[in-house]
Amino acid sequence: MASLGYVLVPEPALHRPYDGVTSLGTHTSPRGEATWWIRFFDYL
Repeated sequence: MASLGYVLVPEPALHRPYDGVTSLGTHTSPRGEATWWIRFFDYL
């Protein structure tokens, strides 16, 4: 996958709170916080 430019990210890391600048607004996890999963994959 690396030869195609992809990076494997362990799933637990995607469920950590997103601490960057965001306009995610009300898009939150069931725990009420924006996560890296939401930051990258919420549109799917």
